[in-house]
Amino acid sequence: MKMKYLIALTALTFKIYCLFGQLNIVQPIHLKDTIVSLRVTTYNAKLQDGQVVQDGIGFDKEEDGSSITDYIFNKGKLRTEREYSKDSILQIVTDYEYGNNEMIIMRGHDVLKSVLDAKGHVMKRIDENYGQISYYKYDPNGNLIEEKSFGKNQKSPFEAVYNKYDLHNNLIEQKIFDEGKPAFRYAMQKFKYDPHHNMVEAIAYFPNNKLAYRDTYQYDMHGNKIKRTRYFSLDNTQLYGQETYKYEFDSIGNWVKQTKYWNAQPRFIIERQIKYTSDLEKERNVIVKKLSLEQSSENENENKSDNGRFVSVQQEATFPGGIKAWTTYLNDNLHKNVATDNNAPPGQYVVIVSFLINKDGSISDVKANAPYSDYGTKAEAERVIKASPKWNPAIHDGKAVAWQQKQRITFTVDGGY
Repeated sequence: MKMKYLIALTALTFKIYCLFGQLNIVQPIHLKDTIVSLRVTTYNAKLQDGQVVQDGIGFDKEEDGSSITDYIFNKGKLRTEREYSKDSILQIVTDYEYGNNEMIIMRGHDVLKSVLDAKGHVMKRIDENYGQISYYKYDPNGNLIEEKSFGKNQKSPFEAVYNKYDLHNNLIEQKIFDEGKPAFRYAMQKFKYDPHHNMVEAIAYFPNNKLAYRDTYQYDMHGNKIKRTRYFSLDNTQLYGQETYKYEFDSIGNWVKQTKYWNAQPRFIIERQIKYTSDLEKERNVIVKKLSLEQSSENENENKSDNGRFVSVQQEATFPGGIKAWTTYLNDNLHKNVATDNNAPPGQYVVIVSFLINKDGSISDVKANAPYSDYGTKAEAERVIKASPKWNPAIHDGKAVAWQQKQRITFTVDGGY
């Protein structure tokens, strides 16, 4: 497990994960295979009849997270993070946007803009709300070695972070300075690793160079952390406590349930609900679950609406082959995962398309409406309707007439929860 650490960007702290020393947005928890979405839920744990069971939604302060957190990805990149309270109330939404050599993080009214180099490393980050700017430097291997943050109109950094690495690109030392002085809490940390790059020791020092704590780690054969022991001494004499971990895994090999113990007593149960890209591929043929034809009927007692288009005729317009053929056309041609690709939350997205079937059977005046945010579904519905083959026109008094048609399409995004 490569060292992960958090960088305080401004008064508003974002979780920026550094793997191999590179400052990049990555999956927040190391996972096998690429994923579409991840939900992490923390429960309190207790012993009941000799079994460890859930005891309500919990909050693990050491993980610096929420009780429930959703992560939404698109093409391997984190796009949205939603954090919920113990009562399942949405508290914070963070959106990530990526452009050419640029990344933008939006958290409520706060906006951070990052300038990236050709390798995707963050070179400069600007906090538009507070006027703060951070600069980053890397070694030839792409490891982040320096971060300096400046306040508005400041010539000297209010915070500076310096990192050192071993020959295997493992982070082995980190020093933090606040306004030129060692940081208030942990001014320096040192790390050691095993041959598999798993961190096996972390030592933190106070600004006066006195020891704050020493943690040691043990892992299973797959690199999952199974034990963390904290000491208040460089040797093993002043034991503070021990945290152990038990896991349950899915078929891919990622853990979906972690039980944490402190000094052999259960503290938390953390569950992860993971939706993989491969799962999405299997579901794409059923993302559009409802297709129904709905004829316009503004006035059943009249043959024409106010705009002269027929809404009540002797023979309605039909698609060649009937409703079954029309449904097949829509299923075969709609980009069914458009809402998913545009980071739509799980749910149903209804689009109602109105269009005119002309006397020659051609399609015109296509307009889609959606009651809420459409995540690209309106444009996609309009595209497919416009590309439709000619219809058999409506007939009234033995003549072909223009016919007003409506089509309801429901896009369903299954979040897997």
